Amino acid sequence: GNLIKNEIYQKIKPKILQLTITNKKEVKSNIIYYLAIPPKVVIPVVEQLNKFDLCKGTFHSKVIIEKPFGRDRKTARKLNKLVLKAFEEEQVYRIDHYLGKDTVQNIFFFRLSNTIFEPLWNRNYISQVQITVAEDIGIEGRGKFYEQTGVVRDMVQNHVMQLIALVAIEPPVGFEPDYVRDEKVKVFHSIRMMDEKYLKSCMVRGQYGPGKIKNYSVAGYRQEEYVSPDSNTPTFFFGKFYIDNWRWANV
Repeated sequence: GNLIKNEIYQKIKPKILQLTITNKKEVKSNIIYYLAIPPKVVIPVVEQLNKFDLCKGTFHSKVIIEKPFGRDRKTARKLNKLVLKAFEEEQVYRIDHYLGKDTVQNIFFFRLSNTIFEPLWNRNYISQVQITVAEDIGIEGRGKFYEQTGVVRDMVQNHVMQLIALVAIEPPVGFEPDYVRDEKVKVFHSIRMMDEKYLKSCMVRGQYGPGKIKNYSVAGYRQEEYVSPDSNTPTFFFGKFYIDNWRWANV
């Protein structure tokens, strides 16, 4: 149904309440709202959940919001303020599905738990770290989405930045989410500030044209459905980052 209209919430509220009636042991049921929906719909959906008292009550509820979390800093803050008006912080999960990949998860433990690599994981033994996110698929019919997003918003500011954090992170006090998050934030704070000169010399954006993947001819970005024939939306990105802390200085 239409996720913005009242009718759908009027229908699901009695069902949720029926499913979450506390039992004799007073154990509360769990309800999870998984918002894998277009970014423009997230705010009205959260508003509706709050309007119909589906965020808190006789049951434990959690809300999972997939990236992108807003379009920019302003909209992300607006969304965060709205979400925290409806839910408590411990109910909210802002997720990047890329972190669910086995290889990505293994990076964290591979570098922190391996007694061979951990002593060498610093500027004294590493001259550069190259992170390549290569895919052999196109935009898979997401022309409308990609025209508004581009590779930087779709891949760099979430997936790639999370990979940088996992590679560069210091050992956290523990593996609880808050401890890991705090160490990631320290990495982001340590990334060298970028002025116009830096951006011109260290950042490159491009767009894929027609070519071949595994000997099969594939269309260029401008030939994809729902993409403007003169689109300048970037589909390729290269960037050089410096992390100015003790471990990674000048790497």
